[in-house]
Amino acid sequence: MNPKIFEISISKYTKKDTLKFIKSKLFEVGQHMICTVNPEILVFAFFNKFYKDILKKTSLNTCDGTGVQFATAFKTHKYAGVDMLIDICDIAQEHNKKVFLLGSANDQVLKKTKHTLLKKFPNLMIVGTNVGPQITRYKDRLLIQKNQNEEVIDQIIDASPDILFVAFGHPKQEMWIAKHLKEIPSVKIAIGVGGSFDYISKTKKRPPLFIQKLGLEWLMRLLAEPKRVFRIGTAVIVFPIIVTYSKILSYVKFKP
Repeated sequence: MNPKIFEISISKYTKKDTLKFIKSKLFEVGQHMICTVNPEILVFAFFNKFYKDILKKTSLNTCDGTGVQFATAFKTHKYAGVDMLIDICDIAQEHNKKVFLLGSANDQVLKKTKHTLLKKFPNLMIVGTNVGPQITRYKDRLLIQKNQNEEVIDQIIDASPDILFVAFGHPKQEMWIAKHLKEIPSVKIAIGVGGSFDYISKTKKRPPLFIQKLGLEWLMRLLAEPKRVFRIGTAVIVFPIIVTYSKILSYVKFKP
């Protein structure tokens, strides 16, 4: 059984098992939403039942952060969303599956992301890109520019991709996928990839591998982008506090 954080199941799959699962779903009937879960996402879900319910209904929630590993007593395997995106593109190239890149709100980032992916995977079928509609969030609703959103959905339908990468950032990307996935029947796998396009396009630099292994990515991001202090604080301070509180509450509640 998978461990749960705030009632949200986090996959125990290794990287190999995760890719095996994704590959199998590309050849089956049905649509699947995957979320790469980090502490910031879980904190948001803790305080937002609507968002939590979305994560409880996904086909797979993978561990994207040392904090999540720690909270699951290291029963999960860290697998960064950007690495998963690249590995999925490798599978897509091998099996002639079509990919669509949605999001980033920056056309130049999208163009560089597409160029980088095609350089690495020359036969990858990237059948479309779109920065996405203007989206703001009001409580449990997305306020989306209707005409833009309809144009995006029509473009994706016409392109008929098997895999949809959505880079709106949480919670917008998961809320958008949950709302619109059924309208795009060709898509087998839809996954929110956050800032992955920024890293692939080299718009932002990823921390060195040894920093990633030490789980100190947050420190490098803070040094590079001080304005992220509140978001990083959510992950490294608020998340452990809430996890501890939840475990104590659970222990007291179920203590004989």
